[in-house]
Amino acid sequence: MKPKYFLVLIVVALLCPLLHAQQVNKYYPSGRAPLLAPKYVKLPFGTVKPQGWLTTQLNLQANGMTGHIDEIYGSLKSLASADRGAEYLYCYYEGLMALAYLVNNQTLITKAKAAVDYIISSQTADGNFLGTTEAFDHVAICRGMIEYYEITGDSKALTFLTNYFHYVNSAGLTGNTWSTDRKPEHVPVALWLYNHTGDQIVLDAITKSCVSTLNGWRGNYQNFTFTDSANPSGGYSEYRHNVNIGHAFKYALYYLQSKDTSYKTIYTKGLPLVDKYHGSTCGRFNADENFTGKQPTQGMETCGIAEMSFSMEKLFEAFGDIAVADRAEFLVLNCFAGCNTPDMWGHQYDQQANQILVNVSKRPWNANGDDSNIFGLYPNYPCCLCNVHHTWPRYVEHMWMATQDNGVLASLYGPCQVTAAVGNDSTIVTIDESTEYPFTGTMGFKVSVSKTDSFPICFRIPQWETGAVVQTATTSVTAAAGTVCTLNKTWHAGDSITVTFPMAIRSEYRWNHSVSVMRGPLWYSLKIGEQWKKNTSHGQGSVDWGINSTTAWNIGLKIDPQHPNGSFTVAHNPVTNVPFAQKGQQVYLPGSTSFTTWTQDPPVILKGQGRILTGWTTNAQYTGNANDPPVSPLQESVAGRDTSIELIPYGSARLRVTEFPWISTPVEVLAKALTIKVPEVSATVERNGTCRITVRPTGAFDLAVLNLAGRVVTRIHASGPQSIVLDNTVLHEGAYIAQVTSGGKKFKERISFIR
Repeated sequence: MKPKYFLVLIVVALLCPLLHAQQVNKYYPSGRAPLLAPKYVKLPFGTVKPQGWLTTQLNLQANGMTGHIDEIYGSLKSLASADRGAEYLYCYYEGLMALAYLVNNQTLITKAKAAVDYIISSQTADGNFLGTTEAFDHVAICRGMIEYYEITGDSKALTFLTNYFHYVNSAGLTGNTWSTDRKPEHVPVALWLYNHTGDQIVLDAITKSCVSTLNGWRGNYQNFTFTDSANPSGGYSEYRHNVNIGHAFKYALYYLQSKDTSYKTIYTKGLPLVDKYHGSTCGRFNADENFTGKQPTQGMETCGIAEMSFSMEKLFEAFGDIAVADRAEFLVLNCFAGCNTPDMWGHQYDQQANQILVNVSKRPWNANGDDSNIFGLYPNYPCCLCNVHHTWPRYVEHMWMATQDNGVLASLYGPCQVTAAVGNDSTIVTIDESTEYPFTGTMGFKVSVSKTDSFPICFRIPQWETGAVVQTATTSVTAAAGTVCTLNKTWHAGDSITVTFPMAIRSEYRWNHSVSVMRGPLWYSLKIGEQWKKNTSHGQGSVDWGINSTTAWNIGLKIDPQHPNGSFTVAHNPVTNVPFAQKGQQVYLPGSTSFTTWTQDPPVILKGQGRILTGWTTNAQYTGNANDPPVSPLQESVAGRDTSIELIPYGSARLRVTEFPWISTPVEVLAKALTIKVPEVSATVERNGTCRITVRPTGAFDLAVLNLAGRVVTRIHASGPQSIVLDNTVLHEGAYIAQVTSGGKKFKERISFIR
């Protein structure tokens, strides 16, 4: 018996590694033992290339402050003379390296390469560099060095990173408050480096230097005490500071090294708690500088937006949580777009959801100065000046990821091209993504392969999209919200895929039961007339701007919150060479020597009805702010004057109201403005959820049902008189126009379709 028992033990022992084996992508390193494999693998930097409006946006940045900061801001005129310990300075070089190579701007590449050469040459025998012991100085450079290595293959960068982590292992991580609070920023860098080198000292350095800080963040969300949503008070704490919080969500990645699931709670508990007590629109929270509750006139720092969006991208890579990828888009396409000038020459320190005036004025910030909401060179403090440069490049970098079964995943959307190794036999796939997302919801993907092969192409379906359809030439899949739709098939050169997000208009309740309006990944703000005023000029396109309103901002929405899709019409305009601009804003275009007043509308406008509320006024003490929105719903009798209104993307509005008081107005009432009563055609919504369209003229007719953007939903050729019944597979909740052409004449009828 004993020999048999011994044989069983041997067999079990041999099988154990197989039972615990994890699938990893064969082309892109991840999950190297003893690490756990992430859900997905970020493709090497440069694998994803911007196209369309994203190229335009990145070139605006290259021709804006990123490309000229060393000519304007003294502290960055020379890396050699940069202030060691000014933790924010080195974030600029991280962004410069990424942007330069992403847009292939030779002037910026020269600057980036000079910075890389200087930094590498500064490394001493012990692995330290730049003559500083500030940990946050170091980690910002390390993140940029990864991107530099991935796009150039320069082995000196890999050696540099390895030497630095050997230094950390022996000397530890030190520095000022910011450096000590943010030690775990080294975790994602270490995971990447270990996966590429297998050097155990890299992981040892994290264990020695970061665990205490990691445990602090974990404990913070296990016993969260910052729960005053109305009037938080208290001094500095690393756990209340907006940029620290934005950084720290990604510290959950330590789970991949520790295998301790409690570290994941840094984001799984942290995000809901921050949302509950301090959450704002567009996926952000209020903290100016520290937590400040949920009022729409409180702000969040631009650095916090930049770092929080990066954390969401890394969390999606690690855990595949659809909600954090959704939030990454919310933060970049709304908050980050909106806290910069449309030409990328200036930024705010603090942005507000309800921002009715941009000026130097007292506001109830937690810890920030009077100039914190102006757009300019460095309002309040220079950190954001140096930290705005990597967010757009990072967005592009994370748009596609490798799956662990050797496929690819569209993780964030926008016009781009990706080239990656896939399948089991080193097939190279190139996918061109053509779209105007986030302004429209149709995305076309053209597939090219080096040889016919089978592998998965996957698509993230946002939690907000309940009507997604993924189509190929032979299949059509209705994809569930909050999932990944996988097409695992044999791919040929020339194959195509179309992904359609209908982007129904949605609403959410905010402070004082106000309402915010969303469509796709974008929040929509009141279009307010803007008058820009120069405060200070710093040279070229760098100006400190104040902005006054020229139209009413105190609008109450007339909306049916249960049926927001029927409360507005959608108008589309061309996406211009300044994608996040609106009429009246000042832009300093590439190649210009002066400012231009922008004359074109944003790519999308929601048209609706509202009321100018005479009782909603500016704050008596803080005159740069609106008062809180009146508690809603408002009575129909509330004082004011009804008016047509337009909502535009949050990222296009530098003055804005995004949390609206509202008057409950049935969608049928709102539809009257476009109802056209004619005897020849009528539309009736039946109790069973169908829509009956009756065409009375005799003879052949053409029926086109259009959505309010003017796009044909369905078209029918028939002979009248006849009644045609459409069900909810054709019409989704919202408003439509039934257009009948008969006998050379056109007749129209409005349809308000509510399930």
